[in-house]
Formats: sequence, C-alpha cells, structure tokens
Amino acid sequence: MEMVATETDRRSPMLPGVAEGEAPRVEYACERCGGVAVTRDAWAEWDVSSQAWALSETFDFAFCHQCHRETRLAVRPVG
Repeated sequence: MEMVATETDRRSPMLPGVAEGEAPRVEYACERCGGVAVTRDAWAEWDVSSQAWALSETFDFAFCHQCHRETRLAVRPVG
C-alpha cells in the first residue's frame, strides 16, 4: 500500500491493521526512485526556554538525495 503525501497534510495516513489511537509507523520515500534519503525545506525557531531549535513550519519542496532531484514524497508503512 503506497500513498502520496499531500505536502500540507500533517496527519498520519490511516493504515489497515493499526489500532485506533495507535500511531502507525511510516516512512517517506521518493516517488520517482523509491529511495528514503529525502528531505524537505522547513523553518526552525530558537526556543529560549528549552534552549533548542523547534521546527515551526514545513514547506512543500522535497528533494531526493539518492536520485538528486526534486520529488514528491510517498508515504509507506514500516514493517
């Protein structure tokens, strides 16, 4: 079962066999080559109280470091 992630959808995909309330384990892969060495553009903000960078926004651009191209991400169940 393979689904294409809509870039603005932050919810986990519904996968068969996953109990309600249990977070399914997924991986993101390149839609073209199937590689999992993928990244997305994002903004991080410094959180003074935790003294750490916190991800604040994720953007649509995705890149595959295996086929070295811009890509769309496919969501696949792990296991």
